[in-house]
Amino acid sequence: MISTLTKSLKHLVITTISALLVSTSVAQERSLQLDEIWGSPKLYARIAGGFNTLPDGQHYSNAEVKEDGSYLLKYSLKSGKVIDTLIRPKDLISNGDTVEYSDYSFSNDASKILLKVKPEAIYRHSTREEYYVFERSTKNLKRITQNGKSMYGTFSPDGKQLAYVRDNNLYLYNLLSDKEIPVTVDGKKNQIINGATDWVYEEEFSMDIAFSWSPDGKKLHFIDLMKAM
Repeated sequence: MISTLTKSLKHLVITTISALLVSTSVAQERSLQLDEIWGSPKLYARIAGGFNTLPDGQHYSNAEVKEDGSYLLKYSLKSGKVIDTLIRPKDLISNGDTVEYSDYSFSNDASKILLKVKPEAIYRHSTREEYYVFERSTKNLKRITQNGKSMYGTFSPDGKQLAYVRDNNLYLYNLLSDKEIPVTVDGKKNQIINGATDWVYEEEFSMDIAFSWSPDGKKLHFIDLMKAM
């Protein structure tokens, strides 16, 4: 009885494996259909969101809200363990008020953190917001956008300057002298856009920011977009 049962089980296992191999072979030979490529999420890239990778490629950061406020923590990518606290609730006090940021980015050496505050949606991806820079070594929190919400705030490679767009003009902010310097002055709504794009570029080409730093941080390249009148 046991011998017969064992033989039956072996036969069932062999039959099942054979069926799976045939099924896999058929599936591999089948051509992709257009609706699978363009109309189905099957082939969409999968991403892990909710955290920012640090420039060293060895760590990541994530915000954690506790009873006394928001902490920005640094984790090891290898172990997943917390190894440092980048920002504490007391670091976010400016003129007696708590700065609540929606997003952030690091300078290349991770010594500075750009905080994006009170974002306002423009098109599909683009937003304008207020900018604060947190200096990790001194725990200094500095408000950058004194003259209105801006777009696409980006550290220079050496972390000494910021570039951003406001009212269709491109600006530099020197973090050492605390001075804002206009790069362009001819920006005009619905006519000339410096360092940014309009709706159609963002919607159809996923292109919104239109400036970049040179590797040495000494030059700023940008697009001067003139709309047909």
